[in-house]
Amino acid sequence: MKDDTRGFIALMSVIIIGAILSIFVFTLGVSTFYARYGILDAENKKMSEVLAEGCMQAAALKIAQNSTYTPISGGECVSVGGTCGGSGVQKVCKICSVVITGTTAMMQTRATYNGAYTNLVAYIDTTSGDFSGGYQEIPTYSGPSCVVP
Repeated sequence: MKDDTRGFIALMSVIIIGAILSIFVFTLGVSTFYARYGILDAENKKMSEVLAEGCMQAAALKIAQNSTYTPISGGECVSVGGTCGGSGVQKVCKICSVVITGTTAMMQTRATYNGAYTNLVAYIDTTSGDFSGGYQEIPTYSGPSCVVP
């Protein structure tokens, strides 16, 4: 009788240890799977930041070419590898507003890439072309209507 009980205990131990290991492996696999999405979101956010910064540079160039530049109503779309208003993942951004006061221009741009949004504000000296304070990301855009495709 003792031999049968020892075999039963060994069998139950193997089943319990196997179940615990299976749960551990499943949990590790799921967390790794979801971590990949976190990395993808970070890459999409970085891409939208780069697009918005590119729009800042485009706005600075337009101000250098025309000191009274203002974007069209609804924002001026700048394409960097897509079509403004196209379908699918687009590499576009918009110059939403440019407000020139004296020798300082305040520029606001927006960009989206694969669901990640970036709203930037920057100030530029219109005589020297220098950005004062660099770019600042703002959580929400509060200017005139400027919908990014």
